[in-house]
Amino acid sequence: MSVITLHYGQCGNQISDALFSNIYEDVYHNSKKGSEYYSQALNKWFYITKKNKWEPRAVLIDTESKTVQHQRSMPYQFKNVVTKSCGGSANNWAFGYLEQSKLLKNEILDCVRKEMEKCDLFNSFLNIFSSSGGTGSGVGSFIIECLKNEFPNKTIVNAVILPYSNGELVIQSYNTLLTLSKIYSISDSVMVFENDRLHYNCVNSLNIKDVNFGDINNLIARQLLSVYQPLKDAQSSDLLIKLCEDPLYKFLQLRYAPLSVMEYDHNWKSLLTSISRQSRFDFQQRSVNSVHIKPKNLCMALVCRGAYNPEEKDLKPFRDSNKLPEAVRVYYQRKKIFNLENCLTVVSNCNNVCTPLNMILGDARNLFRYMNTVWSIDDKKKLLMALQKCGTNNIAEVQKLLPDKTITEIRNAFEKYSRLAHDKMNHQEKLREEDSAINQWIKIVKKTQVKSNAVYDVIPRVLKYIALFEKRPHDNDVNLRFHSK
Repeated sequence: MSVITLHYGQCGNQISDALFSNIYEDVYHNSKKGSEYYSQALNKWFYITKKNKWEPRAVLIDTESKTVQHQRSMPYQFKNVVTKSCGGSANNWAFGYLEQSKLLKNEILDCVRKEMEKCDLFNSFLNIFSSSGGTGSGVGSFIIECLKNEFPNKTIVNAVILPYSNGELVIQSYNTLLTLSKIYSISDSVMVFENDRLHYNCVNSLNIKDVNFGDINNLIARQLLSVYQPLKDAQSSDLLIKLCEDPLYKFLQLRYAPLSVMEYDHNWKSLLTSISRQSRFDFQQRSVNSVHIKPKNLCMALVCRGAYNPEEKDLKPFRDSNKLPEAVRVYYQRKKIFNLENCLTVVSNCNNVCTPLNMILGDARNLFRYMNTVWSIDDKKKLLMALQKCGTNNIAEVQKLLPDKTITEIRNAFEKYSRLAHDKMNHQEKLREEDSAINQWIKIVKKTQVKSNAVYDVIPRVLKYIALFEKRPHDNDVNLRFHSK
């Protein structure tokens, strides 16, 4: 049963690298050629050409070409690359959904049709993207909608990566809410991955000191493959659909053990204990964000892979810990994966997902509230002093100096004044008064920039000026402390 994957935006395309490199390693190096598992996995993910070349059943999609250029040196060749050098989607869901998607739609659907024609048996799409940017969220939502209209009888599964709670994008909460609301009704299943949780696992379980997106992407890829690689007497897409039989509850979360070969991976009981330890993150998030929700599972699936199958006594403690033990389904595959003796994945339809969604909703509310608030002159002075002290990349430290402002409000204010500063410096139209204080000051700043090349020094100065004198005061109200030579 073949699966066609669609990867949207920078995040989705980077995950495609990790996903197919792990698949290639598992199929080509760790599977016996000619075995049933080898044939099923190969047919599921790759099309073999007449020249015996491996072509992934995937479509790479982006509005910038730079994110897919690194794919060329792989032992397999991506044939379906849809990119337009149109400057990205401005990290804006609406721009990606309403504008950029129209430039890509026909080419993407043509690639999908060609891949479907190469499949002997096909029934499932897997869409992978981040909900925070513009291409993944906006273009992804539009294309998923097109897939549902074009192929209504095919299964649509989405892997959505939620942003960091203290992410860099101001409108990431808006993008996420718009994405989830758009794809929820047209998807058969939505697997939710949280960057915060993945980062926590990298630090606490994998002992990675400097976590980067490569580490997180590899963890996402392995969790996906622990479910999607061939199973005995079951299809992965059917497994996920059965967990989402109630159309009101389609969000799934994955927990996987062992996270590394360093963990004890021979005993099923130890793996279940490791899975339970990962729940600490949920308790921490609920306590930190004052979310009072009693954990509840609607249904759950255990995917067991390894040299031997677990016995019922090994799984009994886990079944008994759930109030509905009959809602726990167990799937097996007697085949090692990722060079692990045994591997266990828990796919759950539970209310733990409410915590990150409540955080995103709260962030969106704060953003909306900020749009109707005005910063006083004193607030702006405090903000600029805090930015000069802590820098522009450490908003959390800035917020400590402005306890009455939220991180979202601070981030929004900074971006607003940065945009105003750039507009003032690059505006082609002349201001009303040719020799106004604003024009004089910008000329001085430009001279300073040319002489010292200190761009980092220019923007805080422009910020300071714009923030304090945003309403264009009279020249005699402005005290300039810059002197040109």
